[in-house]
Amino acid sequence: MYFISAVDIYNEAQSQEYIEYSSKCVGYYFSLDDAVQAVKENGDDIHRTIYNYAVIEEIDEGIHLASKKEIWFKWDEETKRYESADKPQKIKNTGNLSMG
Repeated sequence: MYFISAVDIYNEAQSQEYIEYSSKCVGYYFSLDDAVQAVKENGDDIHRTIYNYAVIEEIDEGIHLASKKEIWFKWDEETKRYESADKPQKIKNTGNLSMG
């Protein structure tokens, strides 16, 4: 399944010892294409004026499984859409945002 999480990274440009972010799983799809379309179209207002990133994580059925794949998007204030992006460096070692 493909889980979609909205992610807010605070003070992204500042260097800090502690990572400051929040995330919220907003839904899932069985199809990757449907998940990507939902994020790119900001389905049901994923952005909500605060989430500067969104991530789709492919996670199999089970308990405490790591995501097999991550696809990252960053909010573009000009286009008012999520655009493809690299995983933010501040949370490069963080995973499974959708499952906690």
